[in-house]
Amino acid sequence: MFVHHTLAVIRELSLDLQKVNVNGGEWIRCLSSYCLSLFFRLSGRLLTQEELASTLGHVLSKEVPVQQVDDAAYADMMKNAGVPDLVSPILVGIQQSNREGNLEIENSDFEKLLGRPVTPIEKALSQLVSEIS
Repeated sequence: MFVHHTLAVIRELSLDLQKVNVNGGEWIRCLSSYCLSLFFRLSGRLLTQEELASTLGHVLSKEVPVQQVDDAAYADMMKNAGVPDLVSPILVGIQQSNREGNLEIENSDFEKLLGRPVTPIEKALSQLVSEIS
């Protein structure tokens, strides 16, 4: 979603953005003249994996189960899905950060940059599903 949101901001606002790492978190640095050197954390309303799966299930009109697995099982699942061995530890690390709450930052930076409310998750998922169907 990070890349999708970043591309949406660039397209809609024609901003010159740079992804940077600050205190272990990914942030967006706006290089445009009106917001030079400001950092934005692009997020919206926080959702649990269960809420996201439920919403996607509603969009797809079918159940989308959430599996709670440990890191080793998750790494095995990624390997079986064809994820390269070098990428798997990164994905496991992201899941660890999620569990520890490191990415639980809710703010309105994204809305401020867009100049409008963010697209509701159900509408965004519906658009993504229709684009790939």
